[in-house]
Amino acid sequence: MPKPKKSLEPNKINLKESFASLKFVPRFFKEIRKVNPLLFFANIASRILSAVIPLALLWVGKIIIDEVVVQIDAEVKDFSRLWIFVVAELGLAVLSDLLSRAVSLTDALLGDQYSINTSVKIIEKTAELNLDQLEDSEFYDKLERARRQTTGRVGLMSNILTQGEDVIVII
Repeated sequence: MPKPKKSLEPNKINLKESFASLKFVPRFFKEIRKVNPLLFFANIASRILSAVIPLALLWVGKIIIDEVVVQIDAEVKDFSRLWIFVVAELGLAVLSDLLSRAVSLTDALLGDQYSINTSVKIIEKTAELNLDQLEDSEFYDKLERARRQTTGRVGLMSNILTQGEDVIVII
């Protein structure tokens, strides 16, 4: 009797398996950190500062409004303090943009360096194999998938760090 064919339904997402895969995230970040520790920590620092900037912008905006209210009620108008806060607000906005660009730059550089590093490791491991293993189509397919997935890992790093940054902003 022939075996029934498997259904062509797409794989259903198993929430338990998804959370179980999170145990590999620390090891993944350790690998990325090894590639370029200075760039990795610069990326983290830029993201933390970038997450704090919106709060600082709100606080300075509140001070500007308070100062305007004070100046409305004042008999002698002195806008020097108001202008200091306006310049501070502008500086924070510029800093926010610069930090955003720094995050993008360090993400790209880290991603490229990680991809190159991983590709070199795959090549070195492939050089250790004998020809029979490379001729096995199933093994070669796994090797090719490993090579292709290195670029996807870079996006994973950026997404995880962006979500961490968003959590800081929300808090």
